[in-house]
Amino acid sequence: FKDQIEKIVNPFHKLQVINGNCEVVAKTDELREFGKRFGYFMGGALRGELVDILKEPLEKSGIIYYSHNMTNIKQDKDGVTISFDNEKQQKTVRVDMVIGADGIRSTVVKQIFPQTAPPIYIKKNIFYGMIDNIDEQTSINPI
Repeated sequence: FKDQIEKIVNPFHKLQVINGNCEVVAKTDELREFGKRFGYFMGGALRGELVDILKEPLEKSGIIYYSHNMTNIKQDKDGVTISFDNEKQQKTVRVDMVIGADGIRSTVVKQIFPQTAPPIYIKKNIFYGMIDNIDEQTSINPI
């Protein structure tokens, strides 16, 4: 995966935190020093590109279950048994590991950790973007 991931990850060089009035409340240029100091950078990738890379070998092996309604999950020392109930069939599968990529109101989380509180909206948003040739394009209020 490493070579594929390196092609899509963009290093973070700067960070700004802006409040609701568009005022900068925190910023740092130190992120660019990570590579020099630690041998790696903090970085980010577009989620869709990362998901495509990670799921490709799993799809080829046929072990991803899309559009399945999980009704039960049981783990023992040898693995995990998952029960599905779909429109026309019920199915049970035995696996080594479960990755519940089923969203913020995860059925998998509810089955494994039933005491988990439901998510709440905290009125915070994170916006990010990538700009090609940032030095050429940021003449007014540069980052």
